Amino acid sequence: MKILITNILRLFFGGLFLHSINADAQNHNMWNTLSKVTIHTTTKAGQTIDVPVFSEELKQWNGKEIVLKGYIIPLEELRKQNYFVLSRYPFSLCYFCGGAGVETVIEVNIQKPIPFTEDAITVKGVLQLNDKSPNHLIFVLNNATKIQ
Repeated sequence: MKILITNILRLFFGGLFLHSINADAQNHNMWNTLSKVTIHTTTKAGQTIDVPVFSEELKQWNGKEIVLKGYIIPLEELRKQNYFVLSRYPFSLCYFCGGAGVETVIEVNIQKPIPFTEDAITVKGVLQLNDKSPNHLIFVLNNATKIQ
C-alpha cells in the first residue's frame, strides 16, 4: 500500500514538476537547437561568402513558435526597442563583442516595443531560418512578444 501511495504521489507531483520543467526546458534547449547549424564558405560572383547549413532538426522549427531567454543587443539608441538582436549571452560575451558564434544571436521583430534592459528577457515568436539574405542574421524571430 505504501508503494502504491508513493507512486501515486510521485506521478502527481512529478507530473506537476515535469510540466514546469518542460515549460522551462524549451527556453534552455532552443539555444542548443539553434546551435545545430554549420557555416559553409563558398564563392559567388567572385566574392567569398559564408552560407548557413541548417540541420534537419533545426529545419523542423522553421515557421514555428519558439521561446528564447536572452539579452537585448540594441540596434538603435537605448530607447524602447521593437527591432533588436537577442543574444544567448550578455553584451560583453555576445557574438558582436565577445567570442561567441553567429548561432548565439537572433534578430527580433517584436510587436510591442519594450524598454532596453541589461537583464535577461524571455520572448516568444515565429522562427525564420535565413540562408538567403546577407542583410539579416541567420535566425529571425517574427511577431515576437515579451513573456517575462
